[in-house]
Order: sequence, then C-alpha cells, then structure tokens
Amino acid sequence: MTGTARSAHGASLFLWILVGAAAAHGENAGWSRKLKVRMFWVRHGLSCANVLSRCDVNQSASSELLGDLQDALRGAPGGEFSNASLNRSYGVMGETEESSRCTVEIEDDRLAVGETGEGGAIIQINHLYADPPLTDCARRQSSHAGRSFLSWLRSTGTRLDFIGSSFLARAIETAYSMLVQPCSAGSMNYSGVISQSSKVAPVPYMTERCAPGRTSVQADNMPRPALEQELAMEASYGGQLPIDTTYSTWPRRAQQFEKFKAFVATQILPTIRRESGWDAAPVDDFRTALDSALPETMDPSEHGMPIAFSWAGGSYATGTEFSRVEYEDFDAPEVSIAVVGHGEMMLEYCLEGISPKPNNNAVFEKLFVLEASSDGGATTSTTLRELAGRCAMVMDAPPLADFTDGLTEADVASCTSPFDVSDFIELESASGNGSLQGTACTRIAEAEGAYPIQPDYIQHGSGGEL
Repeated sequence: MTGTARSAHGASLFLWILVGAAAAHGENAGWSRKLKVRMFWVRHGLSCANVLSRCDVNQSASSELLGDLQDALRGAPGGEFSNASLNRSYGVMGETEESSRCTVEIEDDRLAVGETGEGGAIIQINHLYADPPLTDCARRQSSHAGRSFLSWLRSTGTRLDFIGSSFLARAIETAYSMLVQPCSAGSMNYSGVISQSSKVAPVPYMTERCAPGRTSVQADNMPRPALEQELAMEASYGGQLPIDTTYSTWPRRAQQFEKFKAFVATQILPTIRRESGWDAAPVDDFRTALDSALPETMDPSEHGMPIAFSWAGGSYATGTEFSRVEYEDFDAPEVSIAVVGHGEMMLEYCLEGISPKPNNNAVFEKLFVLEASSDGGATTSTTLRELAGRCAMVMDAPPLADFTDGLTEADVASCTSPFDVSDFIELESASGNGSLQGTACTRIAEAEGAYPIQPDYIQHGSGGEL
C-alpha cells in the first residue's frame, strides 16, 4: 500500500475515533467498530541457546563440565528436576546421527535411559540454558535488522501502534533492539513510525514450545522471574529497558495461539486508540471465560476451528477466513502492531507447518479483521477473522549457519549463565581489543542487503497473492 493510501487510512481512522467517542458518550447508544489489523510477526534474534548448534567438547574433558550443566538442570524454572543428576559415565556426548549438538543424560526414574525425545533421558544442552538472552552479536544484528524494517515502514507511511513480545528474554530484547533502540539512538528519524516514548509490552500465550515429542526438558523456553530478567537486561544494556508491564500478571509460560488471538482482540486492539471510548474486556471475567472455553494447549491442526464464548458484558467469536484481496477491499481503518515471537510457533501458525523455520530477525505479516459492536446495552460483541493460508514474508535475514561459523569470544561474551557456552563450542579469538567490531558475525549483519524487504511483498503488498 502506498504512503498516500496509508495517509487516507489515517484520516479514516481519525474519523472513526471521533464517531466512536461521540457514540460512547451517548446514552444507551449502540455502536460498531471495524478494524483491519496488520500484525508483523518477528522471530527473535540469535540467542545464547541458538549458538549451541554444534558440539566441540573434548570427550576427555567432558566430565569436568557436567557440574555446571547439572546445576543448570536443577535450577531450571519450574523445579521439575531440582533433585536430578547427570550420568557421569555418559558425560557430554558430541555429534551423533540424530544431532550435531552436545547432549547429556539425566538420571531420573521418570525418564527412559538411552532414549531421546519426550520421556527420554538424553537431552541437548541448549535446552538447559534457562531463558537465554540474545548474544552480544545478536544485539547488534537486531539493531541493523530494525533499521532496515523501520526504514521500510517509514517509506510506506506505516506507523506501529503497538510493540509486543513473548515473556522470554530473547524476544523482549529483540523487540527493544529492533523496534525501540534505533529510534532512541537518534541516528535516524523514525518519529512517523513509532512514538519516542514507545515501550515493549510482553504479552501472554506466545512463549515458545518445542514440537511435541522432541525433548523432556526445555528450560530455554521457560521465562525467568520478571525481576531476574530485568536485572540481567540492565547489566547487558547498561540501563533499564522501556518495558510496559500492563500484562505482567497474565500467564508467562503459556503458548496457545487461539487464546492469543482472543487476547489481542479484547485487550490490545480496543486500547490502541484510547480516544475511541471502546473499553477492553474486564480482565478477570474475560480470563475466566477464556480458560473455561479453551484448553491450556491446542494442537496446530486445530488452528482455525470455530470458537465462541461469553462473559458478563461481552462475547468473543472467530469468524470466517478471508483472502488478501478481500482484506484490501474491506472498508475499515487499519492499525499495525509488531510482536516478537519464536520459530516453532511461527512455523506452525504462520507457515502452516512447512519447514524451514523463519530465520532469526525475519519479519512476516499476519492479517486480521476485527468487528466489535454493542446494541446499546452493556454487552460488547467481538468477532475476529484471520487471513487464510500462509503469512507473507516481509523481511528476510541471514540463516543461522552464516553466524555460527567463525564466532568469536566477543560475540558470546555475555552467554555465561547458567553455564558458559564457550566451553562447548570452538571460538576464534576476537581481534584487536576483543570488541565486536569486525567480527564475522557483525560483518554479516552490517553488509548491504543483509535484511532485505522481499521483492514480492514490495510488488504486491498485503493486497496480492504472494
């Protein structure tokens, strides 16, 4: 969509706000709202667990490393294996037919000895790295990716009305580094894209989960306590990050895409333009109804099934899917939100389960249409419809293998807790004074065209079949 068209949408949205505000103040006045919603779904940057994609441990020294790994297992969020031990005879195993990653074996009666996958005692050590942050290099990568994405948004006249992430540290840090920091740094003017006071809002139901059956432990997908996250980020970034804690009491460890959609429709979208007078659903009543209507987890094959439930004063339902052409022709103002999430969830709910996963820092577009109305009473009815088919790729990024070859000590200097990743992967010595400047990891991110807006997307936008 052109900048002129988006300006027209902005005028339409302003009119919609004025009409909505007037209706909201009318006594028993009925009202209706329609919104087109562009969700830019971003995969997080390269984390300290992602770089553990190979195993360079000398078997003769592997037993010396088990202590830190065992402590990581026992200290993993949730406490499920707080009394477990690691098999010292197994040690730290290197590359096998099934994986190039380091593995260990847990001694626990609940797990099958010698087996991998869910219920098996053999696990990859990246799953022991609790709530991993971004690597040092990834913070710089994310900043470069953000500048490319924000520059494109600015060129199309698109403004981000909301910036969110999952509750995992790598997603929060990516949202900041990509979508907030480039604006606050002052190197480029993105005032038309986001507000200078923008914050990252962690949201529920977006926390990563491994594919079913893959592993018995996934501490890497368990958020640490909020205060612990905050202190770690302050240490990494040299100050407190701008975090919006509005949704901090919602489930931090949950992943459930249908619940996420209902949450967006009833909690985020009504408050994006506060002048409209459209109130978000009352949190306690809505959450009770949501948890009663939908299970804690759903299989991706159930994505798109009809859903409807209600609470005192409101109701929510999913509607029929639509095509990109129908979206473009739909007569309603448009808002844009960005949410930083995770590869497995994006694969299942954005790419229909068809590999490969999105690259770290890649951006995809998910489209929704929301309709909300009241008949003049105290009840608000909300219906959310979703784009049929796969998400469109907006911006790609270099693949993982490009970054993990030739990593230096500087690239992963902060990846030391709950264990030091440099003990398990071979690293090159950092050049000069040991800074990130000039490392292969940063050079790839700094190269022209490293984060390209996709030609098909530029040509067709959200209104064409990609």
